[in-house]
Amino acid sequence: MRADFDAVVLAVGTEGIAARIPLVPGGSGVVKAVIPAVPHWHGAPLAGALVYRAFGTFLPAGAGAIALATLQVARRADELAPRRGAGSASR
Repeated sequence: MRADFDAVVLAVGTEGIAARIPLVPGGSGVVKAVIPAVPHWHGAPLAGALVYRAFGTFLPAGAGAIALATLQVARRADELAPRRGAGSASR
């Protein structure tokens, strides 16, 4: 079963509104509960909505982990590289 475009737009719009209304301290998972629920109410399978939510959570985290590892490797390489001109007189 495929989700209607209208249901997807409604889910994303509802997420945006729910994220901006501070009804509870720190959100307390309101957005995480709304995103899978709205498409499911409109006929989409719940598993599809949960997979969408998982991708939305773990893809940015994975990209951040890759960026962090890359920066750490670059920093170590920079620390191990000999400095030019250190201890010698250059003209």
